[in-house]
Amino acid sequence: MNIGKLYESIAAVAPIDGVAVGVPNDKSTWRIDFRAEATDAQRAAAQAVIASFVVVDSPRLISSHDFTGRFSPATQAAITAACLTDPNVLFLRLSAAEAGQIDLDSAEVNAALDELIVKGLLTSAEKATVLA
Repeated sequence: MNIGKLYESIAAVAPIDGVAVGVPNDKSTWRIDFRAEATDAQRAAAQAVIASFVVVDSPRLISSHDFTGRFSPATQAAITAACLTDPNVLFLRLSAAEAGQIDLDSAEVNAALDELIVKGLLTSAEKATVLA
């Protein structure tokens, strides 16, 4: 579930401090923390966002360890070396390691792999293998 997308969608229609999702498939457990200035119309619009929000669970979650293992040893070595000189590559590597689980269908993962391609650290064919 993309809580960030939910937050952004609600914040676009109402002033809020936050959103909490209890049980993903039970919207009665979800909560919106509105700012004091939120009007009744804005609150209703925010509730409409929740009502129409589609919860999608990705069946393609893998551990960070398994994700890293999908890269060839040569690519892993190139990424490790690049971490010493390129803070963006270091950030991508640390983000993947700290994530715990990687959603292979996520736009963020796709963008990160594309960045590695642009930097010459990954080929399009390797990307396809990693995401397979």
